[in-house]
Amino acid sequence: MPRLLEMREEVFEALKGIGFPVVSLDLEGLKRGKMERFLEVE
Repeated sequence: MPRLLEMREEVFEALKGIGFPVVSLDLEGLKRGKMERFLEVE
């Protein structure tokens, strides 16, 4: 992780260069059902 943070500009530019429109780092990590929190529930 420290190395990734040191190289964040290079990583960002590389990923943008191959077509990723958005580059972000999810520090919480992958968790089942996590995306559901963004859905509006009536």
